Amino acid sequence: MISVKNLSFSYGKKALFENLNINLQKGQFISLLGPNGCGKSTLLNLISGHLSPKLGSISIDGESVHRLGDIEKAKKFTFVRQHQGNVFPYLCMDYVLLGRRPYKSSFEDFTDEDFTAAQGAMEKARVLDFAGNHLHELSGGELQRVVFAKALAQHTQYIFLDEPFSAMDIFYSIHCLGELRKKVRDENATVVCVMHDINLALQCSDCVVLLDRGKVYSAGPAGDLLTPDSIRDVYGIQVDKINDRGFFIREGGLL
Repeated sequence: MISVKNLSFSYGKKALFENLNINLQKGQFISLLGPNGCGKSTLLNLISGHLSPKLGSISIDGESVHRLGDIEKAKKFTFVRQHQGNVFPYLCMDYVLLGRRPYKSSFEDFTDEDFTAAQGAMEKARVLDFAGNHLHELSGGELQRVVFAKALAQHTQYIFLDEPFSAMDIFYSIHCLGELRKKVRDENATVVCVMHDINLALQCSDCVVLLDRGKVYSAGPAGDLLTPDSIRDVYGIQVDKINDRGFFIREGGLL
């Protein structure tokens, strides 16, 4: 379980979270939703230990995130960012193999088992055809799929993702979400994903956390909490729900 207790965080003098409390259960696909600037990415970075809170505590399975060493973190969870920054001239296979590095000593070579894990992850992300390509040769969506493959190869019980499909077309977005759902179902993995597409979140999430201006507006089962009323309150738009399968914006739906 991920436990956030009495969390406060500021960017300089600008307070974002004040006394935030939330528990996220294991073995679920959890989506973090909310408008721009509400704190989704910041919360994910705090949970993963990339940012430190001003006050409060964050623990995963009873262990304080900020007391874990880098290798311990890399064995417990993987983090997929929306933007990769500077892309080094790795071959795609070599990059995906980096997901196996936490399980190796400093100068230990990769084994056949590691190559099998990397190949299997690339097959799941449908990027095995790119194994001999350099990262900088890929499109934005292709690169995101290779990064996703590296996350799968790391084989952790927790997977944190920050808008990981922003450059993918709808086919590959749904495909990768399906692979994450399989991880949750077959391995009791826990996925925490920052998303903007409410309809995709409704389809794939066991739980949603709806954030609004640094506060938890609501948290719980996706089908119960994603309603026209909650979307109006948080996003300021009027929508209609279609048979529990998704939403569409009403004509003149902007408030």
